[in-house]
Amino acid sequence: MRKLILGCSIAALLFVGCNGARKPNETNFKKAINAYMAKHGRECVVISHPLPFDVATDQKSIDPGPAALEQVGLLHSSEITVPSSFGPAVPARHYVITELGKKYLGETQNSVLVGNRTNFCYAQVAVHAIHGWTEPATSADITYSAVKYTYQLDNLAPWAKAPVIQTAFPFLKNEIEQAETKERQLGVILSSSGWSVE
Repeated sequence: MRKLILGCSIAALLFVGCNGARKPNETNFKKAINAYMAKHGRECVVISHPLPFDVATDQKSIDPGPAALEQVGLLHSSEITVPSSFGPAVPARHYVITELGKKYLGETQNSVLVGNRTNFCYAQVAVHAIHGWTEPATSADITYSAVKYTYQLDNLAPWAKAPVIQTAFPFLKNEIEQAETKERQLGVILSSSGWSVE
C-alpha cells in the first residue's frame, strides 16, 4: 500500500511539473525566450567581405568597417596593389583576421542576394525582464501568445564600446544604450512540454 501511495505521489508531482511548465507566466516565457536566444541571439557587426579580403585604398571611406575593426585589433592589414579594370594596378589593403578576431568570429553568411559576409559577434542577448503578454489564444489547434520583454547584452565585448566602432557601425551605439530599457516582442506557442518561441 505504501508503494502504491508513493507511486501516486510521484505521478502527481510529475503532472504538476508538466502542467506548471504550460502555464502562461513570467518564468515560463522568460525560459522560452532565453532558450531561443541561446541559439539565435548573438549580436554581431557585419562586413560585406569573406576573409581574407582586399579593399582598394580609395574605397576605405565607402566601407569604414574593416579599418575600424583593425583599430580594435580584430583584423590586421598590409599594403598591396590590386588589378584595376580601368588602368594600372591601384593601392589597397589586404585584411586578415587576428587571434583576437577569431575569438569573436561568427558564422559566415553566404547568399545569392548579399554574397559572402563576415560576422564579428559582440554580445549574447538574454531577457532582462518580461513586461507582459497577450491572453493565450488557440487557432488551428495551436495556442500562442505575444510576449513583450526588455533585453540585456551578456558578455559585451569591450571593442563594441569603442567610438571608432560605433562610428563605423552606427546602430551599435543605440543597441547598447537601449539595453534593459527598449521593449521587444516575440511570439510563443504552447506544446505538450511547455512554451517555445515560434
